[in-house]
Amino acid sequence: MSIRQKLILMLIIGLSLLCLIAGYIAYSQQVAQTELAKSSNAVIELSKALETRIYIQLQ
Repeated sequence: MSIRQKLILMLIIGLSLLCLIAGYIAYSQQVAQTELAKSSNAVIELSKALETRIYIQLQ
């Protein structure tokens, strides 16, 4: 195998690895955003429940 072919092969492997890493980062970010949205919704629900409880206790 010539040096040119080796360099092309190394370039292809390097680009493939970069694509895999970028895909993993994108997937991780999507999962993190989903979990953050779930947590935010839980906090909103808890604050509504607390507000309702305080309102009932003040009656």
